[in-house]
Amino acid sequence: MKTIEVGRPVDAAEEALIKEARRRQRRRQFAIGAGVVLALAGGVAALRGTSHPRPPSAHHSTSSPKQLPAKMTGLPMPAGTNLRLLLETATKTGLGQAAWYSTATRQREPIAHLPAANYDFNRVGGGWSVITSRQSSPCAAYQCAGPPRQVYFIADGSLTATRIGAGFWVLASGRDGAVWLVSYPRSTDNIRTTPARIQLVSTTGQPLSPRYRLPAAYLVVGGGVGNYLLLTPVRSRPPYASELWDPRTGQVVRRVDNPFAAGPGQIAWSPGCRGCHAQVLNVSTGKSVAIPIHGGQLSGFFSDDGRLLAMQPVNGDGPLSVFDTQTRALNVIPGTALRFSEAESFSWQNGGHRLIVLAEPGNSFSDTAQLGYWDPGDTRLRVATIRITGGLGVVVTAYPGQ
Repeated sequence: MKTIEVGRPVDAAEEALIKEARRRQRRRQFAIGAGVVLALAGGVAALRGTSHPRPPSAHHSTSSPKQLPAKMTGLPMPAGTNLRLLLETATKTGLGQAAWYSTATRQREPIAHLPAANYDFNRVGGGWSVITSRQSSPCAAYQCAGPPRQVYFIADGSLTATRIGAGFWVLASGRDGAVWLVSYPRSTDNIRTTPARIQLVSTTGQPLSPRYRLPAAYLVVGGGVGNYLLLTPVRSRPPYASELWDPRTGQVVRRVDNPFAAGPGQIAWSPGCRGCHAQVLNVSTGKSVAIPIHGGQLSGFFSDDGRLLAMQPVNGDGPLSVFDTQTRALNVIPGTALRFSEAESFSWQNGGHRLIVLAEPGNSFSDTAQLGYWDPGDTRLRVATIRITGGLGVVVTAYPGQ
C-alpha cells in the first residue's frame, strides 16, 4: 500500500510538543465522541460534526467471535491522486494552525487570519466553520455556556479564513454562505435550564435573521433542515426524541426518534424497533423513504446537496455504505468494517460526491493512518497509508465540541 508523507522535518523538542498536542486531540476525539450534547444528554449523538470511534457494546467486544480487521482494505490509490485535505498542524507552543494539504504535491499551505489555538471544525455549506476550542470552564461537566468562542469560516480551498463572530457553537444552515450561530446571554448560564439564542448569519458575520430564542433545555445539533431546526433535549434520562422546530413560529412540526444525520432538506433516522429499516425523511413533503439497511445505532453524513448519505454502524459491526436518495440504491463498501479500537471517520470531500475515509490506530499515538476515497460507481475503496509529521491530524469529519 502506498505511503504518503505529510508535513516537514521537525526537531526533537517540537516533535514532543506535537505528540503531546496530538494526544490531547485524540483524547478529545475519543472521550467526547458526541460533544456537548453527549456529555449532557447521556448518549445523544451530535449530528454533522462528530468523529466516530466504536465503543464496545453487548453485541461487539474484544471477546467477540467476530474478529474485525484493524486496517481498511481496497485497491491501491493511483499515483498522483490529488486529495485536497484540511489539516490541523501544530505550532511550537502546541497550539493548532489550519492548512490545506495536497496528496499530489505533498505540500501544505497555511490558512491565514486564524489565531493559533485548538479548533473544532464543522462542515457547513461551501466550506468549514472553525471555532476555537474551550480551554477551561467556570463550571463542571459543561453545564454552563462558558465564555464566547471565536468563530471563523474557511471556504473550500481558500487560503484565508473570515471571522464570523463569537458564540457558544456554530452549525450548518442548509445553504451556502450562511450558518446558524448559537449563543447564551451570560457565560454562567446553565445550558440545561437557560434557553439558547440562535441567529442566521452570513459567513462574513452579517445578521440574516432575527435572534430566535430556543425552548429551554434544548440544543440545536442537526443545524438547519429546510426552514426548520433540528433540536435535541439536554437531559440525562429518556426520552431523547429530537424535534423539528420552526424558528419563525416557535412551534414543533414533528418529532424524530434517533436521528443520525441531517442534510439541507432531509433527516436520516433509525427506528428503535427490532428488524426495522433506517429512514430518510424529506421535511418539505413529510414523507419517509426506507433505506435497505437495518436500523440501530448509526452515524452518517449527507453530501451538501442532500443526494448521497454515507453511514456506518457506530459499534463497528458493519461496513460503510452509501444511500442514493434519488435512485434509492444502496452501495456497500467492502473492507471498511474495523474493530472498535480503530477510529474511522468519513465525510464528503468539499461537500461533493467523493467520500473520504480516514482510519487511525485507536490504541497508540502512531503518526501513520490510512486514507481512502470512494466515488459513485466504484465497487471498492481506493486506499493509501499516510504518515502525519508535524501535524495534529487530517480533518475528515469535524472534531466534537468541548
